[in-house]
Amino acid sequence: MGTLTDDELAALLAGPPHPEAWRAIAEHLIATEGEALEPLLHRVDAALADWPDELRQTMCGQPWDENLVQGVHDPRHRVVRSLRYDSVFVGRYGGLMMRSPPVKADGLHAMGQSPDSKVLTRINLRGQRLGPEAGAAFGAATCFDSLELLDLSGTNLGTEGITALAGATWLGHLKELRLANDACGDRAVLALSLSDHLDALEVLKLVNNRITAAGASDLAHSKAFRSLHELDLSDCPLGAAGAKALGSAPGLAKVAELGLRKCGLGPEGAAALARGVLRPTRVQLGSNGLGAAGIAALAEWEAPIESLDLTDDRLDANALRPLLEAPFATTLSELTLGHNDLADLRPVLELPALRRLTLPLNRLGPDAFVAAAAAGVRLEQLDVCDDRMGDEGLIAWAKTAAPLTALRASRNHIGADGARALGDASWVGTLERLDLERNPIGDEGGAAIARPLRAIEWLQLGNTGVGVAFAEALAASDARPKQLYLQGCPIGDAGVAALVDSLVLERCETLNLSHCGITDEGAKLLATAAPLKCLDVLHLNGNPIGDEGARLLAARSALGGDWMRVNLDTADLGTVATEALDQVPQRCCP
Repeated sequence: MGTLTDDELAALLAGPPHPEAWRAIAEHLIATEGEALEPLLHRVDAALADWPDELRQTMCGQPWDENLVQGVHDPRHRVVRSLRYDSVFVGRYGGLMMRSPPVKADGLHAMGQSPDSKVLTRINLRGQRLGPEAGAAFGAATCFDSLELLDLSGTNLGTEGITALAGATWLGHLKELRLANDACGDRAVLALSLSDHLDALEVLKLVNNRITAAGASDLAHSKAFRSLHELDLSDCPLGAAGAKALGSAPGLAKVAELGLRKCGLGPEGAAALARGVLRPTRVQLGSNGLGAAGIAALAEWEAPIESLDLTDDRLDANALRPLLEAPFATTLSELTLGHNDLADLRPVLELPALRRLTLPLNRLGPDAFVAAAAAGVRLEQLDVCDDRMGDEGLIAWAKTAAPLTALRASRNHIGADGARALGDASWVGTLERLDLERNPIGDEGGAAIARPLRAIEWLQLGNTGVGVAFAEALAASDARPKQLYLQGCPIGDAGVAALVDSLVLERCETLNLSHCGITDEGAKLLATAAPLKCLDVLHLNGNPIGDEGARLLAARSALGGDWMRVNLDTADLGTVATEALDQVPQRCCP
């Protein structure tokens, strides 16, 4: 943490919005005291006017987030727009983080009365065990008039807390309200439904609460939600009666995204939705036991559905045939069918608008992919993880003219023959995302895939046996991935040398080389590599890297603005190297 030169600050303020630019600016603000602070704040606030609010957020290791949630004034608060103080989270550079100290209700009350809160447009307190008192604090707040997003999921508000929150007069500007896992039920929904201040609300998430058909009925007939575009009641025991209530909802006419996963709907609930007035474009109905009867009922729905999630709904290929005659057959472009009983893809592939298909954990096997390829393929994105595609299935698919931009096929018994066929596919150069993790494709197979990659952004080949030949082929290709995962692959120091001696890593933000047989020699190459200018996180766990390599990596990471985190979990480091790593700033967010 430290100050910037005036030229460095000017460059950051004039440059594009970026989390690391915000971090450097924030650290500069913290290091500035006295009379210099006020003009600096004015300059920064004006320069960041067009930045997204979600980037201008409080972050770990800085005092102003703790001050803000306690209602303690800090002039730096004026440049903040987003308060992030969720309890447990995964940091931007990896690792599970826990926020400390916890938020208290009296601090929230002070925050709600503080003029510093007037600039906030987003508050995330997910997972803080606040209780009903927090709802009362928010309900009584007088300084949240700019707030557009409020996430109190998992804060244990309960019915009492949500009822108090629903009475807040500042809710009129709120666009998104998240109250998942909040130990509430129908009475809380009734309180929200009776609010006079939710006219602008566009997103309401009430996942995993005790909301039944009665609560669904209150939502459906309320005048409070006429602007609602997204409603998620997944993991709530609505039952078929709840689906019927939602289906007759004149007040939810604008809902375009409807989440009803694991709500106990059954075929009767599917029929109620289809007969109702809702006309969403994106629908999630997984784990509702729909079966063939439920799909037949859904096929009557006169809604312009573009995305449909039917994960774990007891479906085989024949059960899906009614979708071909559904009114939305011509608009359905994304279909999710994971964890069902499909053994044949052909009925699904007949959907004329289908471009994105997700179906992991079915019982397809290579014959299903061979038959599907023969029938013709128009997909752009395909996820078949754990579907036993095998070499035969991938070879057949590779011969099609499908212009895939994303292929996920981890754990599919694909070997070198399948990899070579993929490398020869006419469309492999269009791939932006490729996942073949835990397939035994080997070094030669990996090299065959690497050579033609041009558009790749995200490449996952962990535990596939690729090695030096692959690294050399990738280095010689036009690939410039932002995310590269090679964990468990024996590329060693020679593979590292090939990668860093090329431009293949010049855009790389995440590089996973854990358990790759890299020693001090490879660590030195990485620590001094010029192409690694965009790297956020480098995983080197499980490599036999000693003190010299660790010290060099620590020095590179400590520079900041370049590498942000090095994960180096190894047992044979000496005291000097361990201390050097410990001194590197541990960045976890924004």
